Amino acid sequence: MIQEINQMPTCKTHKGLSLEFFNTDFSTENKQIALCARCLTSSFVKGQDLLHYSDISELNDSDVLNNWPILEDQNTLQILQRILEQKEDQEDYLLIIEQFIDDMLNKINYKLCRMKKAVINYFSESFVCKQKIISKYNEISCKQELKNSLQLMMEGNQSGLEQIENIFKKSYEKKSVNQQILLDQIQKYKANQEFLQLKFPKIVQKQLFQNIKLIKKHLLNKVLQPNKNSLDSFKDYFSECICASNQDTDYLKEIQLSNQQFEFLIQNAQFHIQKKQQLSKLDKNNLNNQNNNIIEQLERINKEHKNFVSQFNIKEQQQFENLVAMYEFDIDASQKYPFIKSLKDEYSQNNQIIKKNKEGLIKIKQINSKWAVQFFTEKAIDASKMYTIQIEIKPFKGEENSYRIAIGFIEISLCNEQWLDQDISSISSLYVSNYNKNKFTLNKKGMLLNNSLINHSELMRKLEIQFCLKQKFFQIADYPGYNNITQARGEEMLRNLDGQEYVFGMKHYSVKSIKVLKFTEKFMQKN
Repeated sequence: MIQEINQMPTCKTHKGLSLEFFNTDFSTENKQIALCARCLTSSFVKGQDLLHYSDISELNDSDVLNNWPILEDQNTLQILQRILEQKEDQEDYLLIIEQFIDDMLNKINYKLCRMKKAVINYFSESFVCKQKIISKYNEISCKQELKNSLQLMMEGNQSGLEQIENIFKKSYEKKSVNQQILLDQIQKYKANQEFLQLKFPKIVQKQLFQNIKLIKKHLLNKVLQPNKNSLDSFKDYFSECICASNQDTDYLKEIQLSNQQFEFLIQNAQFHIQKKQQLSKLDKNNLNNQNNNIIEQLERINKEHKNFVSQFNIKEQQQFENLVAMYEFDIDASQKYPFIKSLKDEYSQNNQIIKKNKEGLIKIKQINSKWAVQFFTEKAIDASKMYTIQIEIKPFKGEENSYRIAIGFIEISLCNEQWLDQDISSISSLYVSNYNKNKFTLNKKGMLLNNSLINHSELMRKLEIQFCLKQKFFQIADYPGYNNITQARGEEMLRNLDGQEYVFGMKHYSVKSIKVLKFTEKFMQKN
C-alpha cells in the first residue's frame, strides 16, 4: 500500500503529500478532481462523492463500486450489488428454463398416455366395426341353427324341417325388432366412421401447438420487452389466436358446419373485434353525423350478436334434449311441477291437504269424503315432453265401490273456473275417469277405466299415466300389471292443437289419499 502511495503524484497545494482521492461531484464550482488527505480537511467534499485510488487499482471484473459511475440515483448501484451477491449465474437461469420445459413435456406426455389408455379401452368395447355388425347379423339370422336344421333334414330327420319352420316363424315375429337392431348397428357404424375423422380433436391439437408456439415466443421475446404489461401480452395472445384461425379459413369453415360450439367461439370473437374497431373510430372532435353512423353500426352489431347468441342457445338446448332423448333418461319432475289446490270452490281449498310424506313422496289427502275436490300442476306442462306419473289411490272406508276420480288436462286459464270433468261443449279439458263418459276411448288392452267391471276394483287403485301432448299420446293403465290400458285416439288429442297451455290435474271424490309414487319427464328426440 505504501509503495502504491509513493507511486502516486504529489499534491500541488500540500507539498509532499500524495494524491489519494478523486472528487466525483461536478455539481459545485469546485472542479478539483485529485485530492490529498489534507485537501479533505479544507474542502467540503462529501464522503459519498469520494473515490479512493485503491478502489480503482484493485477493481476486478465482478466488482461494483458504491458510488461509481455517476448516476441520477446512486441507489441503483446498491440494487445492482445485491443482485450480484445472490448465488445465481448463467447455468442457474438455464436450469430453471430447462426444468420448466422438461416438466411441461413430462406432464403433457403423462396426460396423453392416460388419455390414450382410457380412449383405447373405451373404444375397444363400444366401437362398432364391421366384425361386430356381421356378428350381430349372424345372431339375428340364426345362420348356424339353419345349417344344423338343414343337415338334419338332409339326413332324413323330420325334426329338421320343424326346426326350420320355427326359425322362420320367430324371424317373422321379430322382424320389426330385428330391423331396428340392424339399423341401429348401421347408424352407429356410420357415426363411428364419421367420428374417426377426428375433426374437433384436430382443432384442439392445433390450438395446443399454437399455445406452445406462444410460450416459445414469450420466452424468446420477454427479455427484450421488459416493460410490456399483462394487458399488452393478452392483446398479443388474442391477436396471435385470431391470426392463426384466419390462416386456415377453409378448414375452420368445414369444422363450423359440424361443431357449432367452435363456430360460437369464432363468431363471438369476431363480433367483439368489430365492436372494438367501431369504438376506436369514435372521436369527440368528429362531426356529429360521423359519430351517429358509428353508433348505428354498434347498435346493429349488438343486435346481430344478441340474435346469434340466442340462436346458439336454442341449438345447444336442442342438442342437449336430443342427447337425453337418445338415451331415454327419465328426469324427476315432482319438484318442477308441484301440485296446488284449485280455486274452483272452497272445498278444494279447505277439504284437501297436499304435502310430502316421510318417504319424500307427494301425498294428497281428503279431509271429508262428502265433497269433490280438485288439484293440478302449478305451471303448464311442456307439450313436447313425455311424462310418466304413477299413483296409488286409497278410498275412504265404506266408499270402496263409489269413489270417483278423473285424470287429465285443463286449460291453464280455466283451471280455477271449471271442473276437469265438466260436461260442456268447450274443448278446454281432456280427461279420463272411472265413472263418466271419457274423452279418451281407445281400448288398447283389457277394459276401459270406466268399465263397471273394473272401475272400483283393487287392481285399478295403482295407476300409471303417460302422455305427450305434441305426439297426441295419452295412456292410463293398471300398474304394474298393465292388464287394462285406456288410450286416446289421435283425433281425440287433436283438440290440443288450439294452441292453449294445459295443466295436468285430478278431480276426486271419497278418496282418502292419492300417493304420487313417480312423476318424471323425458325429452323426445327432435328432427
